Amino acid sequence: MKKIITIGGGNGQPVVLRALKEIEDIDISAIVTTMDDGGSTGRLREELDILPPGDVMKCALALSPCEDKLSEFLLRRYDGDNKLKGHSSGNMLLSMMVKYLGNYEEAVNALSKHLKSRGRVIPVTNEKTVLRAEYNNGDIVNGEHKIDDPQYFYEGMKIKKLSIEPKVSANKKAVDAIKSADYIFLGPGDLYTSVMANFVVPDIKEAILKTKAQVYYFMNLMTKKGQTHNLGAHEIVQELEKYLGKKINGIIINSDTISKSFISKYEKAEEEPILDDLKDDPRALRVPLLSRNFIFKDKNDSLSRSILKHDTQKTKKTKLKIIK
Repeated sequence: MKKIITIGGGNGQPVVLRALKEIEDIDISAIVTTMDDGGSTGRLREELDILPPGDVMKCALALSPCEDKLSEFLLRRYDGDNKLKGHSSGNMLLSMMVKYLGNYEEAVNALSKHLKSRGRVIPVTNEKTVLRAEYNNGDIVNGEHKIDDPQYFYEGMKIKKLSIEPKVSANKKAVDAIKSADYIFLGPGDLYTSVMANFVVPDIKEAILKTKAQVYYFMNLMTKKGQTHNLGAHEIVQELEKYLGKKINGIIINSDTISKSFISKYEKAEEEPILDDLKDDPRALRVPLLSRNFIFKDKNDSLSRSILKHDTQKTKKTKLKIIK
């Protein structure tokens, strides 16, 4: 079977996993960033002294054949004024499993087993670390949630260097999976905090440099203030390849027109559709990835979360064209 690896985090990686699980005769592994320190995940990370549960839980759920039935329960957030406010059931379940089993990776494997996930979910590292961004003006911001927060960004700022503190070891299973992969899909997801955060973990970048796998980048639909603000697709790919240390084999980018009514929902956040300026790049794949019926997560969803979604079936068709 072809070995397929996805690398990322956040809300983007489950999109690809959801499509891949419908493809027969492939072996799927999801390598997931563990630097998230905001929201429910960040609170559980600090209060229980564990690695963040949110991203790996969402990936295990996306690979589950029972996702439709379980997502309403596992992604539901508690309200009220007690300590549970804002926590999702899935985050608390995985956190409880970590404390019970005494090992983060064992808990992730146990959760995947119970969800009957079709594939492995692999934390990029099993050690706690903090994401660190140095900007072109000399500012340094520590913490994934701060780098991801537009309030720490102003016009002209650009991330010059991404690193982690302290230095930690990569999960050996992640390194081995990359080395033996046939195809690697990066993204979609926030460029620095979801995708490239994995590359600054020692040995991950080196494994990608040594692998014989074909590497494809799944471009986001919209820019992200503080990360890809005012950047076109060409500059985004250049930045990705700078951190990766090699040219990627292909770029998957949306070619559907996004409705003005949807674009307007991102205007307050100063985010806009990513400009496709890759027309002369032979690596770009001219495949529409969006359904014309855009999907809302929630009519009351804030702009800090995805309103536009890639269509699962069109994503699946794109993957089938690549995986031979």
